[in-house]
Amino acid sequence: MREHVSNYVGCDIAGNPDVRLDLNTPTLPFRDGAFQTSICTDVLEHIEPMRQVFLELFRVARQYVIISLPNLYALGFRLRFLQGKVLSKEYSLEPRNRQRWLPSLAESRKMIREWLPAGWQIAIEAGYYPPAWWRHGPLYTWWAHRYPNLFAVTYWGVFERKQD
Repeated sequence: MREHVSNYVGCDIAGNPDVRLDLNTPTLPFRDGAFQTSICTDVLEHIEPMRQVFLELFRVARQYVIISLPNLYALGFRLRFLQGKVLSKEYSLEPRNRQRWLPSLAESRKMIREWLPAGWQIAIEAGYYPPAWWRHGPLYTWWAHRYPNLFAVTYWGVFERKQD
């Protein structure tokens, strides 16, 4: 993100972030409205206090919040599961970066609507369909739009503060 944004504070539990955070402690160490935008990509499903951290993202944002969550019910994950393969490194018995929650696209959308704080609205909501050779043509497009929970691998939401 740093190369695309002029004022950026990176937070993580590992690596070399600007601020090291363990989100299993659900209070972010920033004042209300500290950032124009807070972004949380593929993190919430790893932590126990998912709802509390979700709400904290809105507390520290002045204008926008961007969130992504994986859709573990997508066809690619289902096929790996049926073949007896590990879905990905986060879904094995290795405790390093374990998933706590296994959301579907439909569950993520429902949860967002239930948890969205007062004064905020959904600006953009979409499923991400990664490029692949078999994801072309009108038949795929028809199926993907009819059954997004089966084909989208990620939920993306952009939320904005309502204008007074």
